[in-house]
Amino acid sequence: MAFANRTGGKVIIGLQNDGTYNGKAEYDVDKLKGDINNIIRDKISPKINYNFEFLECVQGDLSIISVEKKIDIPYAYIVKREGHEIKNRIYYIRTPHGKRLVSNQELSDLFKKKLKYNVIKLNEEKFELKPNLKLINEYLDMIRNSKLSRKNLIPMLNKIHNEFVKISYKEDISEDTLDIITNYAKTVNKYILGKDNHILRIITGTIRLFVLNQKLVNLIRKENYRDFEKLYESDNKNNEIVLILYKCGKFVRKSLIAFE
Repeated sequence: MAFANRTGGKVIIGLQNDGTYNGKAEYDVDKLKGDINNIIRDKISPKINYNFEFLECVQGDLSIISVEKKIDIPYAYIVKREGHEIKNRIYYIRTPHGKRLVSNQELSDLFKKKLKYNVIKLNEEKFELKPNLKLINEYLDMIRNSKLSRKNLIPMLNKIHNEFVKISYKEDISEDTLDIITNYAKTVNKYILGKDNHILRIITGTIRLFVLNQKLVNLIRKENYRDFEKLYESDNKNNEIVLILYKCGKFVRKSLIAFE
């Protein structure tokens, strides 16, 4: 996971740091592969792709685990899960000195790199992904004006999120798009302090996209900041909430006060 969040890499089992072989494998290779699959399934989000090779060499056996660089959102280690719901996650990167937790700024940069995929190339021509603003507006109207069940609300929020992914980081945001983002921030605010963590996780993921665009930070600070601050002060300190508060200036302001 730490490799994937940086540049990718390999883990080689069977070699010493000086390049000498450990000898013949004294472990069950199939069990090792099973353990890796279990870790990826239960402890890493989203699912990470890897390649496993087992080499029987004259000097000794090698197990090589190759991990590619992330191509979408950064990989997280799942600290706590309740059923299918992830309650807390942390992020690591690989450095020359080993793995370490990412800082808030590094986490922000890792998510920004996802934006490179908002423009795709097909037959040597560039096509810009465009959000369905009409769909977003229709869903927001339903969420605001109807008493939706949890079963109906969650798919709507997910679809809205998928549309917002296409526009959140654009340099130039149209007035129509800004109005819809404002509409979203106001509409979902009542759910931030609700007791449904699944709904909160979707909303937090969407607003996290917004605060990575500096032009939208003031909007989120005005509409949603106070409720996210209440969550943080109630000991809900997952990385996405920390990132939102950080981008809105919470920790920066505290640091400045400390030096005054």
